[in-house]
Amino acid sequence: MRTNLSTKERLLKTRNLLKKHTDEFHEVTIRELVDLFQEEYEQDVSIKAVRDDIKELASSGLFDIIEYQPKNGMEKTYSHQTRLFEIHELRVLIDAVSAAKFITVSETEKLIKKLRELTSVNLAR
Repeated sequence: MRTNLSTKERLLKTRNLLKKHTDEFHEVTIRELVDLFQEEYEQDVSIKAVRDDIKELASSGLFDIIEYQPKNGMEKTYSHQTRLFEIHELRVLIDAVSAAKFITVSETEKLIKKLRELTSVNLAR
């Protein structure tokens, strides 16, 4: 288990986790992000470090992060909702690739996998 992440590497991984696991219907808490670091990267990070990364990403203006504070005192949640393609556009592209008779089955599967990476894992299902 590697724990000595550079600040830049941790920041990029935080961005990737938000991009992969959140969307307009799915949010995560900082604690959930810490757990995702462990699950996906097998790396321990502190809550403070992830909180700092979220602030840095949000203040950069290069990566949109939506922060939601529930009124009932629950933890803040965060999500990344800006995507290159809307989900209905991705569905059209997937349908077109699936229907194309000139693309082999293995190529179709590869292209669909790549298209699914353009949205969160939750919407990709």
